[in-house]
Amino acid sequence: MLNIEGALKQDRLLRALTGLKRKAFDGLMPSFSSIYFETQQTKPRQRAVGGGCKARLLTTQDKLFFILFYNKSYILLSLPTPHSSATCHLFPISFDFNLL
Repeated sequence: MLNIEGALKQDRLLRALTGLKRKAFDGLMPSFSSIYFETQQTKPRQRAVGGGCKARLLTTQDKLFFILFYNKSYILLSLPTPHSSATCHLFPISFDFNLL
């Protein structure tokens, strides 16, 4: 499992995993925390307190890190193959399959 504390101590690794420097990550924490706790208080519960799965990401820092990591890596996983039409719309490239 990824050591989030270790990633937060290494600026280069943090940027590779989340796309943010430590200063930017720390700048997001107050607004993320307030929005997260506000959402938790206003959202109606589906189960009683203590019911359901136990959280594995315990701190808001862990939750923010996961969201940033997921958003950065998901786009890479969902990009189509280089010769598909969707990629050609994202990047100004065209393929001549006769040359391949």
